[in-house]
Amino acid sequence: MIARLRLSLIASIFLCANFLIFAQALASGLLTPREQNRALAEVDDRPIVFFVAKGAADACGRGCNEWIAAVGTFDIGATQRFRDFIEKLNGRDLPIFFHSRGGWLKPGAEIGFILRARHMTAGIGKTETKKCRVFDKKDTACQKLINAGQGVDARLIASEGQCHSACVTAFVGGSIRFVASTAKIGVHSPHIAQESLPRQSRWPKARTAFAPDAAQQAQLDRASR
Repeated sequence: MIARLRLSLIASIFLCANFLIFAQALASGLLTPREQNRALAEVDDRPIVFFVAKGAADACGRGCNEWIAAVGTFDIGATQRFRDFIEKLNGRDLPIFFHSRGGWLKPGAEIGFILRARHMTAGIGKTETKKCRVFDKKDTACQKLINAGQGVDARLIASEGQCHSACVTAFVGGSIRFVASTAKIGVHSPHIAQESLPRQSRWPKARTAFAPDAAQQAQLDRASR
């Protein structure tokens, strides 16, 4: 049961990713390498931050004016920061909108597992804050709101959203997914940095790098019942 569930979720990630690419290609055409590089340059490359954003009525869908904004690059510490962030929400059921150029695949997949286990809604969209500088630790008022899980005044621009590489593995973990026809999705063959792994366990560790750990698997088992 555990093996079948694990394989089915991993398979769904890549099947959904391929379908999204195909659907977007039909809708808006594939980008040239130059266009893709230009698009990536528009997305922040600092470590991903998660915060609650709030906008006007129906800003993130019918009856939705608050969402989780995920902005930046997936780094090694992204999974733990996301877990810590979710705990601050005290059970609030908010959709998450990604705007990311990608990054490390493992945290992307791990966050995807968390989204699926929690039956979360995911979307692709650019979140623009009005005053809060979310990456600036010196903006103490802004950081206080983020750390408390309180809403930051912002607007969501779904049409300008981007989700590339590892971001897609997180995004497709959502139980319900939203993508604007003009949003940009990018997928490429993953690269495993073998040189960063101990020599005696390089390939075994690489093969299991994206499998859920025991806690994640327990959540997935409960979610599938």
